[in-house]
Amino acid sequence: MAKGSKRRRKPTAREVQDLERHDALKVLLEELGWTITVSRTLDGPGGDCVVRGARRVIVSGRLGVPERIGLMAEAACREDLGAVFVRPDLRELIEAARTAGRPGAEIDE
Repeated sequence: MAKGSKRRRKPTAREVQDLERHDALKVLLEELGWTITVSRTLDGPGGDCVVRGARRVIVSGRLGVPERIGLMAEAACREDLGAVFVRPDLRELIEAARTAGRPGAEIDE
């Protein structure tokens, strides 16, 4: 290997799985009308919002893939996904975000 060159390490199976989930969630949200924006200047982690009538998920560029997945899952849990095919692993992430976001959600009111 030449002096000064850096070798990239092979991603772990978990990292590959996370990247695949990230991309699948992004596609799902875009199909549902969301825009995903990565901001390098955002102070906090980001989140979902409505800007001039457009639904957006704004994510800090400093976040890792698992944290980005969490923010996108939180946005997706606000959608009615009954008529949309969502892979079981993604549906599980989205349901976990829905439960985490609503204290007492397991109690039938």
